[in-house]
Formats: sequence, C-alpha cells, structure tokens
Amino acid sequence: MDPRVLILAVPSLVVLGLLIAHSWLTLPRGRAIAFWCGVVGYGVLRGVALRWVIDHGSGGAFPYAIRNPLLSIFGVPLQEVIGWAIVVYLGWWLGCRFSRYVFAQVAWACLFLGSISWAVESAAVAVGWWRWAVPVTQPLFVNVPFIAIVDWLFVGIDFLLPFLAVTAPASIHRRWRFAWLLAFPVHFGSHCFAASDLAGIPIHHLVHWILIAALVWLALRGAAIDEPFAGSGSWLPIAGLALILAVAAAVELVLARRPGLLPSIAPALAMATQTLSPTIGYVTGALALALGLLLPACFVAAIPAAASAVLTWGRKRRRWASIVAVALLAVAAYEVHSVGARAEDALKRRLDIALAARDRGDLDAATRELAALASDFPGSHVPLVLLGEIDYRTDRLAAARRSFLRAAEIKQDDARSYRYLAVIERRLGRMESSARFAGLGLTSASADPELLYLSGRAAEPQDAATTLAVASLAYEVGDTLTAETMLDRGLSSWPGERALYPSRAKLALQRGDAATARRVVIAWRERFPQDAEARQLSRVLGVN
Repeated sequence: MDPRVLILAVPSLVVLGLLIAHSWLTLPRGRAIAFWCGVVGYGVLRGVALRWVIDHGSGGAFPYAIRNPLLSIFGVPLQEVIGWAIVVYLGWWLGCRFSRYVFAQVAWACLFLGSISWAVESAAVAVGWWRWAVPVTQPLFVNVPFIAIVDWLFVGIDFLLPFLAVTAPASIHRRWRFAWLLAFPVHFGSHCFAASDLAGIPIHHLVHWILIAALVWLALRGAAIDEPFAGSGSWLPIAGLALILAVAAAVELVLARRPGLLPSIAPALAMATQTLSPTIGYVTGALALALGLLLPACFVAAIPAAASAVLTWGRKRRRWASIVAVALLAVAAYEVHSVGARAEDALKRRLDIALAARDRGDLDAATRELAALASDFPGSHVPLVLLGEIDYRTDRLAAARRSFLRAAEIKQDDARSYRYLAVIERRLGRMESSARFAGLGLTSASADPELLYLSGRAAEPQDAATTLAVASLAYEVGDTLTAETMLDRGLSSWPGERALYPSRAKLALQRGDAATARRVVIAWRERFPQDAEARQLSRVLGVN
C-alpha cells in the first residue's frame, strides 16, 4: 500500500468519528441514525448509479478513478462513501447555523459542498490519489475540472434536500415531502439523454439548471423551519473541518510541493467564517476580492459573502427576489451554453488552420497559432499537446515538457502527454521521474506497451506494430540494446512482417554490425524478393 494513502484515510476516519460523536450529542437519536444509514446507502447507490448511467446512458468513460482503493462496497471505494458522509454532515451543520429555514439550509450546504470540493479535489489530484478523465475546462480552478465542483454541489440536492424534506418536523405531516425523493433519480436519469438537447442546451444540463433554480426559488420563499442541533459539542464539526483543510494545505505544500494551489482552501474557509461570524465573513469576502486582483483564484472566496447577502436580502423581498433570481438563472443557462458552443466552433476552426500549417511544413506559423490557441482556450489540452509535439520533434525539450505538463494537468487521463513526459525525462537522464510519469499514464492506459517499457516493466511483443513502436521508442531514448532485442523477437515471431526488416538492418548498420545487417537483408530478400529497398541495401552491403 502507498503510505501516502494513509495521510488521507487516517484523518478522514478521525473526522468521521468527531462528526458521529457530535450527531449523537446534539441530534435526536432516531434522526442521527437515519442520517448516517441514509448517507452511507446514498454513497453506495450513487457510485453504482454513476457506473450504470455511464454504461447505459452517456457511453463515456468513468469520469474519475480513485487510485489504490482500500476497500470497495459493490464496486464503490469505501473512501468515497466516507467522504460523502463527512462533507454532507458538515454541510448540513453549517446550513443549520446559517439559517432556520430548511431550503435556505440546503442552498447554503450546496454552496459549502462546492467549496470544500475544490480544497479536497485539488490536494487529492495534485498528489495522485485520484484523477479525472474529463478536462479542466475552467482554469480558475487550476487542476480541478468544473464538473467536480458541480458534482459535489449536487450531493446537497440529491441527498440532503430529500433527507431534510422527509425528516424535518415542519414537514413531517406533509404528503408532498416524499416527492423530493425523486431528485436523485431525475438528476442521474437525465444523463441518459446526454446526446439530446433543447434550444442548444443538452437535456441533462437543462435538468441541472432546473433543479438549481427550484432550490434557489425555495430558499428565498420556503417557510419550513428546522433547528435539529441542540446541546453542546459545536467544536467537534469545527475541529473536523479545520483538520480537513489543514490536511489539504499540508498535502499541497509538502507532498505536491505546489503552494500555488493553496487558494483552493479559501472558499471553504470563507464559508465557515461567514457561517460562524457574518461580520468577519463579509470582511473576508472583501479581502478575497482585493487579493483576486493579484491571484484570480482568490475571487472564488468572495462567493460565500455574496451568496449570504443575496439570501439575506432576498428573504425580506421574497416574491420579487425569487422571480428575479430564477430569471437570471435562465438567462445564465442559455448564455453559458451558447458561449460554449461558439468557443468550441472557434477552437476547431483555428486548430484546422494550425494543423494545415504544420502539415505543409510551416512549423513557425503552426507554433504561433497553437501558442495563441493555448492562451485563448486555457481549458483545452489539445493545442498544448500539438504544440508539445512540435517542440519535441524540433528538440526543444524544455518547451515541450512545459506544454505536456499543462496538458496532463488539464486532462488528467491523457496517456499521450504522460508518454511524452516520460520520454523527455528519460532523454534528460532523469530515470526516476520518467518512471513516475509512465506510471501516471498507465493508470488510464494500463496495457500501453510504450508506457510499460518506460515504467521499467517487461513488455513482451504482442504484435508486429507494437513491437516496432517499442523498439523505435527504445532507440529514441538511447536504449539500443532493448531496441535490438525487441526487433529480433519481432522477426522471430512475425517473419512475414515487412516493416521489421529495414528497422533492424538500419539499426545494425548504425552500430557498425555489418554481419547482422547482412543476415537481416538476406532474410528480407528471401521473404520479399522484389522489394526495392532490400535490393538497394544488398548492393550497399555487397550481398548477392
């Protein structure tokens, strides 16, 4: 087991213990038991449902993967289930501290879930505990895809909203409360229509917007009151949240050695501050805006103060505030997706221009266009990969390394970027770093023969094409012995594969091994007597 996994697992168990103790001290026993049983069941059901939706609905790859899961329940890693239990409880507690009203509590909890996700995801991705298959389309969140923020936020709608609607004393006699149990299946079921759209907005995105709009409407108008936490022990969730943020900061600073990720903990810290002390929270929000002028990621920490002001003002003017809020969400939904569609079209068009320049040999023009694309579309890894390939082929290894590092950060399962990074490190003599990059690539392409070779594992030839690819790569990084061995094995296994002969003959000539070159050329001509290249090499070597 990777000992670094314990740095995440042990604090998680400590925080879970603190929160269970807090629930036992402050909640009615029946409601505490219902919460913990419900959230564990939800965590497992959510993981199973996500796999089902991907297999039968969207048809895509699993969006994230936990490396080295300690234990799985029905295929769902235990770390994932514990994680949901912890953050949902903290969100519920903070929501209740923020407001007496049920739906305002859920809205605040959703905002917290989105905030804490950035802190936890940023640290976990940076140190390699898990990876995302989707690209980081919003550079503001640095190494975390925007879908991760949305994914965590919707846990509040999928689980906490139905839980409170069913168990809150204010709604216990209302029959409609059970309708909220549909939130989770409606949300996940909408992903089965990922290929369909309405007015240019994908159906599943439209459902997301509708659910958010419904929650905002209810948060501003709902009058149901719930004050479940009573008694002492409020320091327990505070200590738990502080431990989570401290571990995230330590991981980013010590293990990942990336202090630039520290702003990721600011929004969750601002949420807690705003909840426990509104005055200090507003000061924190103003400070975040000021710091954002120097470090844009800090702007996100101002969101809690702004949301608090909107909810506080809106509840005093409930009718108009709810109408305006939902109308603005509708405009935002359409504008976000229309802007995204225009940006995607522009990216494709300019990529075609850059590729045309590359293909006609105008590498300077291609490089300029790709560099401009990487700047104009910082959420796309494609221009960076193409730019890195040009820099690599023109032997600008430092520039290529920077491009591939950024590409791998945007799309964390991009095996091609990791392959190039491993090759570059190998060529620079950094063998340990090369193996590390190759290992990262293998997490998303476990059977890739080139990555297996670069990671130091034995790679037996499976077919002629992969044998030739690995041999070429070995030669490229200066490992001629492996290149010769792979080609010899390939010729032994697939003597009818014409492409193996010229590679083996030329490698022998470059090493000054004329005897081997003659032997290969003779076998080549026996197999392909009319091959012009074989006949030419025969004349050079003096083979009749």
